[in-house]
Amino acid sequence: MTNKFIEKIKKKFKNFIFPEINEIIMKKELIENIINIAKDSYPKEFLAWMIGNNRKGVLMIENLEMQTYYANNNSAIFEPTWLPNTSNIIGTVHSHPGYSNRASRADLRVFNKRGLIHAIICMPYTQETIQFYDKYGEKINIKIE
Repeated sequence: MTNKFIEKIKKKFKNFIFPEINEIIMKKELIENIINIAKDSYPKEFLAWMIGNNRKGVLMIENLEMQTYYANNNSAIFEPTWLPNTSNIIGTVHSHPGYSNRASRADLRVFNKRGLIHAIICMPYTQETIQFYDKYGEKINIKIE
């Protein structure tokens, strides 16, 4: 994770107790699940919540929380009243049915609403075509184990 992102978060929430985040990790198995879901959903987009925990400065993205969403070839949206029953939402992950994993304006609006980390996977749906973003839409790197 970039220091710039960490500093932005600390500045924005300076009046709150904010746990230190020094590193973001996602299990390779979870990446493989994202790839398989994207391939199975094609040509429509898929959308899921990323769930995780902060342990001693390491933000570990551990699971996906699937819920009902509406999707077509151009977009995917959650029903706003159907949020998962968890406080461990890290952010969202969704697929693009084309060859761009660049965040659209609509993506940026979603990023800003809930979560710190967001991911977009595009065709051909491989580990190399997943891009992670902070809630401001800036690209970030995470460690995959």
